[in-house]
Amino acid sequence: MSDLAMLAEGTAPEDIPDLLGEIERAKAILWSRLLTPPVNGNGTSVGDFNLTPDDVATRLGQTKRWVYRHGEDLGGKRLGHRTLRFSEAGIRAYLASR
Repeated sequence: MSDLAMLAEGTAPEDIPDLLGEIERAKAILWSRLLTPPVNGNGTSVGDFNLTPDDVATRLGQTKRWVYRHGEDLGGKRLGHRTLRFSEAGIRAYLASR
């Protein structure tokens, strides 16, 4: 039997409402963690790198060449030798800081 089941078996009837409340609280926390994408140390979601250099150039009003030159400053991530992608959240943060 699991620890939670053992806890439930040993709970006094008058403590059951409090225990059910704690279980619901734990469920809410776990669902939130399950549905929220993981975040990197810089605040961007893991797997959020879906903007192409063309997308970024359009959003920033710059040329594609400028985006490639400043890719590291913009938080770009190399996915291959010729593939560069950017985080949408990272680009929003860059725009907000300007």
